[in-house]
Amino acid sequence: MKRLTAMILSVFLILTQFSFVHADDNITVYFRLTAKGADWVAPVKKVLPNGTTAKGLIDSFLASNNIEADIPNGAYINGLRRQGADWLKSGVWGSGAPDENAGWVFFVNGAEAQEGYSTYLLQPNDYVVLFYTMDFTSYPEAAGGGFNAPPDNIKNPPAPSPAPADTTPTDTTPPQTASYSSRPTTNEPDEPAPKPALPFGFTGDEDFTLNFEEPKTGESAPVEIAAKSNSVDINSEAFRKISDYAVLHNEPFTIKFKAMTIQFDSRSLSNIAHISSGGENIHILVSKSKDAGSKAKYSISIIAGGGKLADFGGNVTLRVPYKPPINADSELITAYGADGKIRSGGYYDADTGLFDMPLDKEIEFSIQKRHNPFKDVPANNKYYKYIISAFDKGLMDYASRGKFAPDADFTYAAAINALYRKAGSPEVEGLSPFDNVPSGAWYEDAAIWAFDEGLVPEGIFDADKPVTAAELSKLLKKPTDGAEDYVLNRGQAAEILVR
Repeated sequence: MKRLTAMILSVFLILTQFSFVHADDNITVYFRLTAKGADWVAPVKKVLPNGTTAKGLIDSFLASNNIEADIPNGAYINGLRRQGADWLKSGVWGSGAPDENAGWVFFVNGAEAQEGYSTYLLQPNDYVVLFYTMDFTSYPEAAGGGFNAPPDNIKNPPAPSPAPADTTPTDTTPPQTASYSSRPTTNEPDEPAPKPALPFGFTGDEDFTLNFEEPKTGESAPVEIAAKSNSVDINSEAFRKISDYAVLHNEPFTIKFKAMTIQFDSRSLSNIAHISSGGENIHILVSKSKDAGSKAKYSISIIAGGGKLADFGGNVTLRVPYKPPINADSELITAYGADGKIRSGGYYDADTGLFDMPLDKEIEFSIQKRHNPFKDVPANNKYYKYIISAFDKGLMDYASRGKFAPDADFTYAAAINALYRKAGSPEVEGLSPFDNVPSGAWYEDAAIWAFDEGLVPEGIFDADKPVTAAELSKLLKKPTDGAEDYVLNRGQAAEILVR
């Protein structure tokens, strides 16, 4: 199927909870920049081209007000400084004292934006407030609703005073050339404005009793819903048609909520459409709340076929804006479940400031900097992030209670066990071909598997032999860097395993 080359069409299904997006050339928005109780830019109206991002709006005011900005990778605002003043940066609230919860945040219409500022597309009448918060887990500066809407005198300025009466005598001389009004001057009422065109792929009327039909144009486009609240209801027949279309054309189905965006894969779409074939609406609810420690928690629940789904039948990915603590390594941002255990599959993109979490069932999770599980691996260890990653992937374990032993030799048994786990720890059959591998040894299955795969020769399995960098690279079928070979310690081995 041909894809549109000039632009990607976004499709907005609008039920009673949804908003319709008009394709005007320009939009009117409102902006305010405030920090520590003082407005750097007082609330102001701005007319911008449709399609402008929050970054485009904010950058224009920073430039026009001579405000210097520190914006790593162009993805988020780390610090701002007015002329002649000190920097206000993330991680420092007052008197230079570190505070990892302080930093710059932007709200849209009184709520934290659902996307990073470099990707959020402004909508007509958006009120964007960029402010410096002392605590980005609770935003005390936003209390009282002052960020919800611009002041009335900005949004609806008073009408100008009437001009003094003109006492000049009226010139009754007929004009030399005729002038014509663009509309006949009659007493008939104006014609009603035409109804907006329906979104790509939809048929129905302005009351939004919509049905989804495959477009006849020969083109395909993503299907996207914009929700006003934290829940949506979709007619089962419309959902089935969306599912059929998205799966057939390999197009995503996305719902944009205030707090997050969700995207269904083809398996979850097909499963939900099948379950809801009885005619009931599909109810989708997302939640963002805070735990006792003020950490944000996220979840999604789906009701279809008359009951809450215990299994989505595929993945529904939650995409959540996230600002990591100061100096946190983006590779070590992860998701934790309510039980305090890591939820695998999450990924933080430092360029967009978004955390993607695929879920196959209803699970509540929070986004945090990875806890250090090892007493003997400080965060400034050269191999820290590789050790944590190898541990999280199940490739390496504790050396002893609470310790990793990063400087200890990396043994042959540990190397073969890491390869076995990389392969998914498949079941093995039969007895060990090695007389010197004790029954029940932690590496017994790995040794049997490696022999069956032809990775180790018959004979003696030298479990405690130190492994060199060249030997591990060969086992992993990775190229060596050409440097002199050396015996690996466990920290160095973790880097090679996950690099």
